[in-house]
Amino acid sequence: MLHFEALQDNLVWGLISIYGPNDDALRVSLWEELESFLSSGDIPWCLGGDFNVVRFPSKRSTRGRLTSAMCEFSTFINQCNLVDPPLEGACFTWSNHEEVPILSQIDRFLFSVEWEEHFQGAHQVSLPKITSDHVPILLYAGDAPSVRRPFRFENV
Repeated sequence: MLHFEALQDNLVWGLISIYGPNDDALRVSLWEELESFLSSGDIPWCLGGDFNVVRFPSKRSTRGRLTSAMCEFSTFINQCNLVDPPLEGACFTWSNHEEVPILSQIDRFLFSVEWEEHFQGAHQVSLPKITSDHVPILLYAGDAPSVRRPFRFENV
């Protein structure tokens, strides 16, 4: 977990990096811990990473049915009042690299409504995958005003 302070308006906000467990019971514990943590503070939050769960059957190449893990993930997002923006540029973020691959969207950014209000226009975009089984995702944090840089390197 990191705290940042915006230079233009001194807004303090938090970033939490996620690597979710594959085990359903451990994942439920993660949602409970995150929900408790997010509700205890009064700053805007952004969470990003590999949640190791999809939200809807359509976010897997195998489709399938709505599982309890998907429902628990959606419940966590709704109870914490988090925004789940669409991913631009790709339908899936992970592949098992088999001959007939299984694909899913398990990587994402989520953020609080307050974070979105401050960083208007924020959106996530997939980048080209090079070697990993995950597609990298870039979070554009909206149109922040430019700030004068206090340092400039000059090669003399």
